[in-house]
Amino acid sequence: METNGVALRRMRELAGLSLDQAADIVGCSPSKMCRAENGISKLSRGDRLLLERELSVEIRRRAKACDEFIREYDQAVVV
Repeated sequence: METNGVALRRMRELAGLSLDQAADIVGCSPSKMCRAENGISKLSRGDRLLLERELSVEIRRRAKACDEFIREYDQAVVV
């Protein structure tokens, strides 16, 4: 089972955000974000929820862009 930190890192990577960008979302230092991802420290519940929400939005946006690309590619191949 993944720890919260590992899950946050995976979400951040799926969202395509850097450690600095994720830290900016919650207003903390990149080193604090790194420690949270490595399980050395924890983000507050509010910060974690904020970050998870923002990462989820970005992941959905990227998935939608991929779906649109595939649809356009499929249409181009058919023609």
